[in-house]
Amino acid sequence: CVMTPTKVLLALSLFIIHGCVAWDQQELGMYDLIEEVNQNFYELFGIEPTATTQEVKKAYRKMSLEWHPDRNSADNAAEKFRQVVGVYEVLKDFSMREKYDSVLENGMPDWRSGIYYYRRYRKMGGAEASLLLFIALSGGHYLMLWGSFFEKRLVENQRRVKVKKGENRIQAEEEEAARKEMVLSEYRPTIWKSLPVILVQFGCSLFLHGLSTAKERMTAVPPREETEEEDMIRRPRRPITNEPREERVVEVAEVKAVVADAPEQLMMREEEKEIKQEGVWSSEDMAELVKLATIKFPPGMGARWQHISKAMGRSVEDVTSAAKRIKHFQASEELSARQSIKVDQRSGEWSKDEQKLLEGALVKYPKGTEERWDRIAEELPGRTKDEVVERFKQLAQMIKARKDMKA
Repeated sequence: CVMTPTKVLLALSLFIIHGCVAWDQQELGMYDLIEEVNQNFYELFGIEPTATTQEVKKAYRKMSLEWHPDRNSADNAAEKFRQVVGVYEVLKDFSMREKYDSVLENGMPDWRSGIYYYRRYRKMGGAEASLLLFIALSGGHYLMLWGSFFEKRLVENQRRVKVKKGENRIQAEEEEAARKEMVLSEYRPTIWKSLPVILVQFGCSLFLHGLSTAKERMTAVPPREETEEEDMIRRPRRPITNEPREERVVEVAEVKAVVADAPEQLMMREEEKEIKQEGVWSSEDMAELVKLATIKFPPGMGARWQHISKAMGRSVEDVTSAAKRIKHFQASEELSARQSIKVDQRSGEWSKDEQKLLEGALVKYPKGTEERWDRIAEELPGRTKDEVVERFKQLAQMIKARKDMKA
């Protein structure tokens, strides 16, 4: 069998581990008892180091009867009795007695032994242990700074100076040395980079940040409750439905009829207000209503409007009102188209483009605008103010006549 280096190291490790002896709690307790009693155990019991176990027990009975708290009224009787019991536990055990004899021959473990520091650590309080740990961490941090510095210096020393063509080598080496010194100065450990100073700086910055935060909170203005007027201003407006462009022509004609204060127009406005109060209908809602009323739930189906209202998530009254509105809009659109044809037949002087310009100008300059008809005439090239007014009167009369016939 060939002994490789790995096998040799493994064998040495097992041999060293086998030779190691750990300190148990009994041994540590024995060292503490030796320091506490501060007297030879054999002399305390009045026996020889070569005494047998029976002699140890006989001496223990005698000492326990002498220092038992129930028989001895001295102030240190309880402590003395505890020491007697501890000495008896050491001397009656063969292995512990051997260790005690070794202490008598070689002395207690000193600073060269690891158990010396462990026993001192066990006797430390929380403050002493924390201070020792802080000192150890500070030293380790300082050594790590030096290690980082030496590593950086090694890397910089191994770096070769690259001289460009036409450049002086001496000047290049001087520049490299200056650069190296500047880099190493950043890594060189100082007292300001030590762990205690860093912790103090962190604590100061944290304290100042806390003070500034508390000051900002104290000087902050509490949120003011909004009044009813401000709440109305911030309240979002109703969404405006996107209506077809052709409806603008109908709306213009209907708006202009307001001048005559027709009762039918007022009734239509009241109906529109009631529909809007029940719920806002967008163009998508209108398209869905038409689809449900014509395809999915056609006329003649039982409980038709109840099914449609359930599918759209609205009340039956809201759905039926919207359906009436769509039907009224379609009828008005057809009537407006017929009326436009009649107007074009009666007056060949006004073309379709001029009619659209007139309707747009009427919307742009509503009733109450200063010099309204002059501005509307400016929007129609080739038309005078009188022609525009006369055309408006003709349209108003036709609308009024249509309403009278309908009534």
